[in-house]
Amino acid sequence: MAVSELNRYQSGRRSIQKAAYVGSVGFFIALSSFLYSYIFRDSQGNISNRGKLVRNIGVSSGLVILGASTTYGFISLKVNDAHLLDAVRIYNYSNSERLIELKFSRGIDLF
Repeated sequence: MAVSELNRYQSGRRSIQKAAYVGSVGFFIALSSFLYSYIFRDSQGNISNRGKLVRNIGVSSGLVILGASTTYGFISLKVNDAHLLDAVRIYNYSNSERLIELKFSRGIDLF
C-alpha cells in the first residue's frame, strides 16, 4: 500500500512539472502579445485598434493560462505532499523498528 502512495506521488510530480511548463507558456503568450501590439501603430505613433485588440486578447489569455496553471500547481503540490506523508505513515505503521521521518524545507507554504 505504501508503494501505491509513492507511485501516486511520482505521477503527481510529473503533473506539477507540466503545470509549470504550461504556466511559462502563458507568461510568454502574455508578454509576446503585449510587445507584438506595438507593431500596429497609426501615423501619429499610437497603437491602433487592432493592436489594442491583439494586446487585450493575448495578455488576458496568457494571464488566465498562467493563473490557472499556478493554482493547479499549488493544489497539486499539496495533494502530492499528502501522498508522500501517507506513504511514510503506512510504512512506519508496518515497520516500527525502522521509522522514516520527513522534513520539508521548501521555504514557502502558501496553504
